[in-house]
This record gives sequence, structure tokens and C-alpha cells, in this order.
Amino acid sequence: SHSVTERVDTLRALFAALPEPIKHVIIVFDSLDRLPDVDRFRRVVFEDVRALHSVGLGAVVVGPSRVVYGVNRPIVDLFDQLHTQPALDVSKDPQAEEFLANLLTRRADATVLPSAARLSLVRWSGGILRDLIGLSRNAVEEAFLSDSDQVEENHISCAADRFGRSLMIGLRREE
Repeated sequence: SHSVTERVDTLRALFAALPEPIKHVIIVFDSLDRLPDVDRFRRVVFEDVRALHSVGLGAVVVGPSRVVYGVNRPIVDLFDQLHTQPALDVSKDPQAEEFLANLLTRRADATVLPSAARLSLVRWSGGILRDLIGLSRNAVEEAFLSDSDQVEENHISCAADRFGRSLMIGLRREE
């Protein structure tokens, strides 16, 4: 479309204005995996990613796993590479548990999120990074709302309950 052409021309001018040593630029599209509409995701890929590529810019796209399988698979063929990020098995792999706990250590001070709380959050997350971040944020909110200086197990339980209930929206009783 006309607006895509204008954007490509603007990107081309910006890219050309970069200093000589900086000639490899990558744009990251995160959270597109949360788009409920696969057709909208397809449009982003077809229009925006192709436009970036035409200017010489790279793109990393975090997309929904459902495009890897079935009728949406042709979307994946537009990319040079595909990397899937499965959940880490924290119940059987101590290194995976430690890796995720260390991620939390970098994001929150130990006085707010002590070691026991980090490990509990890792276990509740099931090894899924996005769930770990969401649960951790919710647990910190629970602690804040109860005037606590640090996250405790009761805060984590409340956060996990809230998270689990949000996943049940739309399910029928038998499900």
C-alpha cells in the first residue's frame, strides 16, 4: 500500500544515515504470539517484515506457535530461520530450575524476592518463561497490596490462583 511504501522510503533514508560501522540492524517484534488473529499476524509478516527486508534490515519475530503447524505453516516459510522455545522441564532438570531462578535474581532484589520465593515461582511457572515473569509480577503485586516488604509463599499462592483462573476463562464445567 501507499503507506507501506512511504514507511519503506523513510526506513531506507534512516538506514542510509547510520554511521559506517553500524550497518547491521535488527528490529524485534515481540509479543506477536499474543495476537488472537492469525490473519493479522500474517499481514504483519507479509507487509512489515518484507518491507524491512527490502531495506536491508533484519527482523526477529516472536510469533504464535500455532503458525508452525497446520494450515498456517506457509507463514513460517517466509523466514530464513525458525527457532522454537519449548518450556524447560524444571521438575526434572536442576539446571533449568537454576537458570530460571537466576533470571529472576537479575530482575528483582533478593530482599524483595528471596531465594525460596524464586524457586517456588519457577516451579509454579512450569518452566515457561512468560508465565514465570507474569507470576512473579503478580506475586510482587500481592506482596505490595498486603504491605509486605518481600514476596512470601501466600503471595505466590494468590498469584498462581489468579493466573490459573485466568486460563480457565471460557472453559465449560466438564473441561
